[in-house]
Amino acid sequence: MSTSSYKFITALLNDPKLSASDRDRIIQLIGRELERKNKGYVTEEQLKDYVTIDKLEEIISSHSNSSAGDKIDSANSSNKKDLGSTIHSPREIVNFLKLFSNSSSALKYTTHTWDKTSDGTYAYSSYDDFMKQCEEDFYIKYRDVDKNNRIYKCNQSLYYMIQSFLFRKEYKDSQKGWGIYGKNDIKLGYSYPPDVLKNWMDANPDKQPGAMPLSVLPKELRPIVNKKVLGNFEEVGLLFKKEIQFRGNDLYNDVKRIFASADYEINAQKLETLQGVEFYTSTRQFKSALYLVKDNIIARSSEHNRVNIYAEIHDESNEAEKYVDICIDQLDSFSDKNIHDDKLMLKGNIGQIGDIKRKLVSLCDFFIESRFKIKGKKDFARVEYLKDSDISREPEVTRIGDCDGFKYCFRFYL
Repeated sequence: MSTSSYKFITALLNDPKLSASDRDRIIQLIGRELERKNKGYVTEEQLKDYVTIDKLEEIISSHSNSSAGDKIDSANSSNKKDLGSTIHSPREIVNFLKLFSNSSSALKYTTHTWDKTSDGTYAYSSYDDFMKQCEEDFYIKYRDVDKNNRIYKCNQSLYYMIQSFLFRKEYKDSQKGWGIYGKNDIKLGYSYPPDVLKNWMDANPDKQPGAMPLSVLPKELRPIVNKKVLGNFEEVGLLFKKEIQFRGNDLYNDVKRIFASADYEINAQKLETLQGVEFYTSTRQFKSALYLVKDNIIARSSEHNRVNIYAEIHDESNEAEKYVDICIDQLDSFSDKNIHDDKLMLKGNIGQIGDIKRKLVSLCDFFIESRFKIKGKKDFARVEYLKDSDISREPEVTRIGDCDGFKYCFRFYL
């Protein structure tokens, strides 16, 4: 590649008029074309070795109509050859999502009322000023030394959901929005439809985003949730918060709804331990994983129809690390499979346990406990599928004293 070609690319990426999101987008498109394992990101130094100007123009042109939605669809697909993430780092995801409640970050004020300064004005002077700070917090602060976005590497589906709410400007007809509530597809965000929120704030400089009445939108874009048409943009922000955090009794209500079935009995007293349990995560992805657990339970419910679902909270001040375990026990339903069974060891990308793992990378640690056949004898063991940062490692097996059946455990850090 010629020096002039490389200068063109670097000049493009360093153009002060290029937003952080657009800059990230160009690098992602190039990276995707290269089909690297870390797909979607390359360093600028690597561009010199792989990309010609003609190729760059071809890539940008061929993807000119694509957007985050293409990648969301890809990240949510059932392609079992691609986990959609490269590292397991749930603590990092929690720390990032906490920015949406941290007064030092602009991301907090995408879902909260803007603070006022001592002179009575809002902390952000305009829509453009606010979005610039959001881009800084979302795109720039969470890059590693190679300028790879850490959130993208941890969980692509979560990354694109947040990116769509904040920065996405267009959707194709078939593409879903960042939020799905029943049959309602929520696409409205800070940047979609383009310039609507910006123009309204420019015309109302004494107002903040949440105050924008949704009556300024075409009727078909006004979200309907629980048969109610939302009234202002603040309500949209509240919907988004439900995507990144279980609050109040949300977890209890969702689990109760998901596991409602006549095929088995749930211990109501233990289920109540979920009430009031709060933590940050992709609530949609966790609920999707729970549906798979339910399917597994139903498959064995004719013989074992008692189920315990409960929370074990570890948040005392003297504990080294705070977390909550969400546990699901199908009582007396022992595996008794050989511990080296292909499905247990996730060989060949078969079995629903592998599907559950793929949905939970960087959201929580995940393990099962049951009775297995180990060295020709039945013994109890824990099999850990998500624990270390390397998601390609073989599951770790540890013998335990005993257990009550087949247990799924999801550890969320607080």
